[in-house]
Formats: sequence, C-alpha cells, structure tokens
Amino acid sequence: MYDGTTSIQGVAQAVQIATHALLTGNIVARATAARSAEFYLLPSRSGSYLVELAAFIEANPAVAGITAPIVYDWLKTIFMKATSRAQPVPETPKVRKWIERDEPFLDELAETLEGSLQRAHRPIGPDVTTITFERPRSQILTLNDATKEWVNTRDVAAGATPLTGHITRFNSITRNGRAFIDQLHRVVPFKPDGDFAMGGLQYLTWSLHGSANELPKSLTINAREVKSATGETKRILLVDCMRGE
Repeated sequence: MYDGTTSIQGVAQAVQIATHALLTGNIVARATAARSAEFYLLPSRSGSYLVELAAFIEANPAVAGITAPIVYDWLKTIFMKATSRAQPVPETPKVRKWIERDEPFLDELAETLEGSLQRAHRPIGPDVTTITFERPRSQILTLNDATKEWVNTRDVAAGATPLTGHITRFNSITRNGRAFIDQLHRVVPFKPDGDFAMGGLQYLTWSLHGSANELPKSLTINAREVKSATGETKRILLVDCMRGE
C-alpha cells in the first residue's frame, strides 16, 4: 500500500511539473500550483490497479495550439529522456521543434523530474516488474528495472575527473548545455558546478562556435560526474575548462 500510494504521488507530481513546463516554459521543483491546468485523480475501477489521471487545460492565448496529442507527446518525450539514455523521437512538430531549439531546457527538466520519478518507481521489484503509462488506445511509456536504475543516481563524485570534448549546445541564460565527451564517446548534459569560475564561460561559447563552424573546438575539462545506479554517467558538473591542445 505504501509503495503504491508513493508511486501514484510521484507520477502525479511528475505529470504536473512536466505539463507546467509545456504550458509556461518555466521549470518548477514543486507541483503545488501548475498554471493554466488542473489535474484530477479519477475513481478506481473495481478489481483493477489501473489509476486514471485527468487534466483540464484552460483555453487562453498562452496555451493556444496545445492539443491532447501534443501533451501526450510531450510527456512521452520528457519521461523517456528522464528515465533512460535513449534519445526520444517526438511525433508532433511542436515538440520536435522545441527540442531542436532548446535541448538544454529538456535536460534541466529531466533532472528536475528525477525525484518524482524515483517515487514513481517505488513498487518495482520482485513482485511488480513494470508500471505502464497509457493514453486511450496506445502506450506512452513503461517503467521497469532498467529505468529504475537510471533515475536512481549515486552521490555526486567528490573529486573532479579530467575529460576532453567539445560543446554541442549551450544556453547562455541558464548555463546548461550538452557536450560530446571523448572518453564516453557520446553527448551528455552539463552545467557549471558551484565552484566553476565564470571566466570559463568564454571557453564554452568558443567551443560551441567551433562546433557550429568547423573550427577548433576541443576543450580540456575537469568535471564531477553524476552517475546512475549502474555506474553510467548521466551528466557532468563543470569545475573548470580551458582550450585543448
């Protein structure tokens, strides 16, 4: 009972935070007051463990064009991003355009959702192997042991790891971005850690410019790694960086 109700609360909070981000473009850490939408838990069906959530979105200029398929596609995309390393492929042009325009925003949102989705995974174990998110007549997402291991992160590494790579995306306002790390052979999200010197921002923008224009772009990076329960690097926190050789 405790695990089940904890899971429902985690799902409800994750849905509300993600929908708030879609409707307002802002990320909140708590789900107490989503703007432009209200959420309801419908009565359970007799003899069933199916839990139904209903969302009512206000009709106002700020949410013009937000239809049910877009909401479902958004939730599927951001939940997949938050629960696995797989890169989601949105089905609707609006969500696809948002990802192309500001992927670091989705990285930040996925990180914010981790706590809620950890609670959503609470029942998964020997007796419960999957939890399925569905919309009418189709499936959105399945949670299982693999997604549980991904959302449950280890403590942030105390020491910095020397890395090399280049910047592929960077938001100069939030200072979140994405970088291809040579040692990992893939792109990972990053953000400056608390002790990152602001003078290092010039190297991030220099590397991004080089990536976009086929110019020198390599950086030498010191970063603290954030890893999943299985030890896979999910994102990095920059301590410092400088131009590579």
